[in-house]
Amino acid sequence: MIKRGGEMKQLLLKSKRVLSNHFGFFVFAIILFWLKTYAAYVTEFNLGISNTIQKFLLFFNPLS
Repeated sequence: MIKRGGEMKQLLLKSKRVLSNHFGFFVFAIILFWLKTYAAYVTEFNLGISNTIQKFLLFFNPLS
């Protein structure tokens, strides 16, 4: 039988440790902003994306 409670505690401790410093929180905020912007592009705007390269560029656009 596999115990998953210990793995979850380790994951929570590790995430708290990463988010407790400024750099970790900054990276986390950038990732959330990136995902929010991408979700808004996909759901709210009709950009006329027709091929894979355009989808790739749309995904990485918020980082630029």
